[in-house]
Amino acid sequence: MKLYKKIVFLAACLCCSSSFAISNLNDGNFSQKIRSGVTVVDFWAVWCGPCKMQAPIMVKLESRYRGRAKIAKLDVDKAKSTSRKYSIRGIPAIIIFKNGKEVKRFVGVTSEAVIAAEIDKHISSRSARQEPLGPGQMTLTSKKGKKITGKVEGFEGTKVIFIRKKGKKRLKIPISFFKKATKIF
Repeated sequence: MKLYKKIVFLAACLCCSSSFAISNLNDGNFSQKIRSGVTVVDFWAVWCGPCKMQAPIMVKLESRYRGRAKIAKLDVDKAKSTSRKYSIRGIPAIIIFKNGKEVKRFVGVTSEAVIAAEIDKHISSRSARQEPLGPGQMTLTSKKGKKITGKVEGFEGTKVIFIRKKGKKRLKIPISFFKKATKIF
């Protein structure tokens, strides 16, 4: 059982490695990194068991919000000044910042859905338009007024993978082509 726990811990550490865009913050770069846009900061420590459970959730959030919100982590043992400034008393603590100001705080292991719902509230309308409302039946309106209704299958970078009802042909359409998306189920 101990070997299994070590493997899970190593997998969580690998998930948070520099190959992902999760920033490692410290006292020196913290205020600069949270200054603009939406930033989600995971206050954690190496010795914290619940923090190890939170790590894969943060990785999922990073891939989900890449380019629209920044996901970062701060080791409270290495950045004591910042931890004190934000009164971190329990970890993991997740703080969502918008343009440098704290807008929401969670203490303890928090699910991806709960954090995502809060991030969605704070992402600007311009960023929200870049990714339509998600999988399901939708009507997309182009800038020229043409409406396309069908099922969105998923997203790929700055392109949407769209399936039309007619012929079920898979199309890749740049999101910038659309001005509005309406979910119709």
